[in-house]
Amino acid sequence: MGKVLSYEDKVEMIRLWKEEGYSILKLREHFDCSKSVIERWRNRYKHHGLEGLKGAITRNPYSIEMKRKILSELEAGISKGKILAKYQMSNSTLSKWLLNCRNMEKLDVTKAVEPEDIKNLRKKYNGNPEIQEILNRLEYSEMENACLKKLETLVRARKGKKQKQSEN
Repeated sequence: MGKVLSYEDKVEMIRLWKEEGYSILKLREHFDCSKSVIERWRNRYKHHGLEGLKGAITRNPYSIEMKRKILSELEAGISKGKILAKYQMSNSTLSKWLLNCRNMEKLDVTKAVEPEDIKNLRKKYNGNPEIQEILNRLEYSEMENACLKKLETLVRARKGKKQKQSEN
């Protein structure tokens, strides 16, 4: 499991589901992916059509008002999956906002969560496996973001170096 689906695979998945009545189990076996992956792409298709299968826009800037609206929808009982699909956002982003909102005792969803904050929250919510799982995902996302920022810096430096060499 853990296979990355191409746009064509996603379109085929939706076709099999809609036209041929494939169940989630059958789609899982056919595409070798998890139930949550199938549900994510089905929800995105329901909200955005084929355009939603192209994937989320990376680094989508959310205003404070939009963040509050999304969090209020979640508190109103709309499922996390539907919100993720509707706004084409990642689970880690929404989890970060929730963590900031609920555990930092103020709605400052733009603040980055520091490793020390995660460590303190682990201690505070040691008996709550759901929060521990969110913290694990958050910690992983923070590490992943740091690596991607470093990679982006290296790529830009390499492009700059090649550009200077080509000018000479």
